[in-house]
Amino acid sequence: MSDARNPVKAFFNKPIRPSASSPISRYTHAQIASLIPDDVQERAIAVDLGCNDGRYTSILAERFEIVYGLDFAQAAMRRMPKQRNIRLIAVDLNTIPQHMWLSLKVDFALAVGLFEMLPNPDRLCRVLEEWIVPRGRLLVVMPKPGTLHLRALRAMFALRAAATGFEQPPLYHNGHSLATVTPMLASCRLDLAEAGACVGVPASVFSRLPRLIQALAIRFDQSREKSGSGCYEFGLYIRQ
Repeated sequence: MSDARNPVKAFFNKPIRPSASSPISRYTHAQIASLIPDDVQERAIAVDLGCNDGRYTSILAERFEIVYGLDFAQAAMRRMPKQRNIRLIAVDLNTIPQHMWLSLKVDFALAVGLFEMLPNPDRLCRVLEEWIVPRGRLLVVMPKPGTLHLRALRAMFALRAAATGFEQPPLYHNGHSLATVTPMLASCRLDLAEAGACVGVPASVFSRLPRLIQALAIRFDQSREKSGSGCYEFGLYIRQ
C-alpha cells in the first residue's frame, strides 16, 4: 500500500522534525539507549523492531555482531547510516508473514514505542517466542499510561489528523501498557526479569519549548531520585 493510502506509513517515513532533535529529545534517546544491556556475548545477534531511521539500530550495531532492523517505513530506513553489520528488512510488524516466523534467531530484541501501536500485539509476542533463543532477552519501552507525555502525544496526533483531513489520527494508542503486555509475553515464554521507569519530564511537551527551559528540565530530571516515576516504562524479559 502506498504512503498516500497508508497515513501511518506516511507518518513514519517523514524526516525527523526539528523538535525530534531538540535537547530533551536527545536526552530521552540517551536515557532509553542506556537501558540496552552491554553484557553481550561474542557473535550475538540482535533485532530492532520498528527501527525507522536507525536511532537505536546503530547503537545495537556497536555491541552485536549482526543487527536486523525491521520496519515498514522504507523511506525512513533508507536514511539510516550504512553499517556493514546491519541487515534491513521491510515488513509490517503487525502482519508478519508466516514464512518469517522461523527465519530469524536472535539473542536480543528491542521494541521502543511499538507494542502500544499494534492492533494485534499478541501476534508479535508469538513471533518473538520463535525468534528469541532460550535465555535471550527482550527490552520493551512504552509510554507510561496516565502521564502528561502520553496525553500530549495523543492530542498532537489528533490535531495532525484534523489538519491533514484524516477522520482518525494516523497513530493511536491501543490501550496496552507494560502491565497488559507482560502477561502476553509470559504466555510466550518471555518472563519479566526487571522493570522500571525513565525520563521524568514529559518529553513530548518540553521538546517544543525554548532550549534554555529544556536544559533546566534535563538538569532537574538528572538530579531527582528515580523513584519509579517517569514518562516511559520499560521491561526486560528473558526467554525461557
